[in-house]
Amino acid sequence: MKKRRLALFAAVLLSMGLLLSGCDLIFGLIFTLPGDWSMDYTWSGHSTGNTVVSFNANGTFNTGEGQYGTWKQTGLDISFTYTGPSGANAQYSGKIDFGGQTMEGTMVDPDVPTYGTWIAVKGSSKSLAKNAAPQAPDAPPAGGK
Repeated sequence: MKKRRLALFAAVLLSMGLLLSGCDLIFGLIFTLPGDWSMDYTWSGHSTGNTVVSFNANGTFNTGEGQYGTWKQTGLDISFTYTGPSGANAQYSGKIDFGGQTMEGTMVDPDVPTYGTWIAVKGSSKSLAKNAAPQAPDAPPAGGK
C-alpha cells in the first residue's frame, strides 16, 4: 500500500513538473511548423497584406511573393528571418497557438527600421490564399520594405 501511494505521488509530481516546465516543449513536438501557412501581416503605417509562407522541414521557407529565408522552432516559439531577395533581415517572432493551427507574433525590419504584427493559419492552399485575400495595394512585401 505504501509503495502504491509513493508511486502515485511520484506520478503526480512528474505530471505537475511537465505541466509547469515542459508543456511548451512537449506541445512544440506535437504542433510543428512545416507546411503552408496563409499569413496576414501589417507593417506600421501600411495596409494589411497577405501571402502564403511554405515552411520546409529543412529549416527554410519561401513565400508567395518570391521571398525566402530560414526558420527555427523551440517548443511553441517560432522565429523566421527573410534572407532574400528583398526585405532581407526582416525578423519575425511569435508563438504557435495551442492546437497548432494558428500562430501570431511581431516583426521588425532593422534596416528601415519599421515594426509590425502578423497572424497565420496553417493548411491553406497557395492558390486559395492568394485568391481569397490578395495583397493590399500599398502593403510592402512580407519581408519588409
